[in-house]
Amino acid sequence: MERGAPSVPGVLGYRVEVLRTERASTQDLPSAALPDELREFAEVWASLCRDGAPPSKQDIGPFSIPAHLLPNVMLWEVLEDDYLCRLAGTGLRTGSDKELSGHLLSELYGSREDEAWGEFAAVAEEGVYSFVERAVYWEDFPTSIRTRLLLPLSPGEDGRGYMVALIGPNHHYRWEPGLGVVKQDDAPDD
Repeated sequence: MERGAPSVPGVLGYRVEVLRTERASTQDLPSAALPDELREFAEVWASLCRDGAPPSKQDIGPFSIPAHLLPNVMLWEVLEDDYLCRLAGTGLRTGSDKELSGHLLSELYGSREDEAWGEFAAVAEEGVYSFVERAVYWEDFPTSIRTRLLLPLSPGEDGRGYMVALIGPNHHYRWEPGLGVVKQDDAPDD
């Protein structure tokens, strides 16, 4: 297990511990062990693919994604040396008590040594999917276990690269006060 970088002052106030990570070809996505919400999101993403190419930013929106998933969607723009959160759903903003839209990955995660940088680079540059499960140790909120499914998007009409993510609930692990991170009895095989 890997500890994340210390929180970035004034942005979110948390640190993370990566519990599980998986990166593979998007063709392998149907066989990935994902929580139900992330599975549903992956199926929507796959249904929007055309001729083997990922959907574009224009394909992803409130009419293509089920309403109950929208609060936990993030849209990321690939910049030359960073990633910009273009959109963070209301559930994410409410859950963190901060506006995430408009922030760079470097502002949210700090050090480029953080595991998130490798995850984002792999999705942006190699077109793979990434599934991460992590413990989030908030300064102002109870510790939680979160999952993230990060998927590539085809370049937009503006030629820029984009990625879309869904942040979901725990899957393989749970947080137990007094015990910490505990693998769930019914966790899928790794």
